Amino acid sequence: MKKLTKWLKDNEITEVECVVSDMSGIARGKIAPVDKFLNEGELRLPESVLLQTVTGDFVDDDIYYSLLDEADIDMMCKPDEDAVYLLPWTVEKTARSFMTPTTGWVTRYRSLREMS
Repeated sequence: MKKLTKWLKDNEITEVECVVSDMSGIARGKIAPVDKFLNEGELRLPESVLLQTVTGDFVDDDIYYSLLDEADIDMMCKPDEDAVYLLPWTVEKTARSFMTPTTGWVTRYRSLREMS
């Protein structure tokens, strides 16, 4: 995270838009103040956010819900230090950070695919 921390400080970033891609390729996530983003190092998002449709609804197919924990737990996401960009259209100096899920159904699915 040293490279990322330096880039955020050098560019005087105040907010970070943390995003992951859902099944439709739509960016889902949240915005965090830069200090919180750096202090926590990871982002928590509910697993179910990745099963939203393009319109924001949830899919009706039960097969997808078999991937989720019944408690709709949060997945942890880490920033990709090579995928952080300045957002030129924002009033506050804001960066977009693409995140990689490190826990949750995405990683369980990856493991199942590797076993087959």
